Amino acid sequence: MDKLNKKLFVSLKIFLFILLGLTLAGMNVCSTKFGNWMLLKSYCSDSPSVVMVEESLKTEPPQIQQQLHPLIEVDQPLPNSTVISPLTVTGRARGYWYFEASFPVVLKDSTNAVIAQGIAQAQGNWMTEDFVPFVVTLTFTQPPSGSTGTLILNKDNPSGEPQNDDSYSVPVIFGP
Repeated sequence: MDKLNKKLFVSLKIFLFILLGLTLAGMNVCSTKFGNWMLLKSYCSDSPSVVMVEESLKTEPPQIQQQLHPLIEVDQPLPNSTVISPLTVTGRARGYWYFEASFPVVLKDSTNAVIAQGIAQAQGNWMTEDFVPFVVTLTFTQPPSGSTGTLILNKDNPSGEPQNDDSYSVPVIFGP
């Protein structure tokens, strides 16, 4: 009986190990810090299943990168950060966000008036499906300190077809 229990126990352990391996192999988990929250997606693509998990403030400092869009990542400015002129915007976008290695960027104030616009330039080969770094510097007349605005990064759409439009917005606060 002892030998039978041992074989059963070993078989059960092997079965559970294989089951665990198959389960983990099917999971592709992405996570992104956003302020004091962490977004967890079950898949790294456009999966709609997003879970928010509170993060302790005593852990490592927040990451610079904010991954909230599958095609573009903005390193600077972070959402709700204080900005002044000139504002340098950096990040990465997938190659098909660009057209001829660039895409338009607009900065609006709290009244939705455009106060700056520029063209973000790819910092590498943009003819790829991979992420390509970009940079743009916007110069503007400083709105009142503490007022809010929106930085809008528009996917370049030379066709003009609405189904090809896309954008990513970053809320900002204007500094002194």
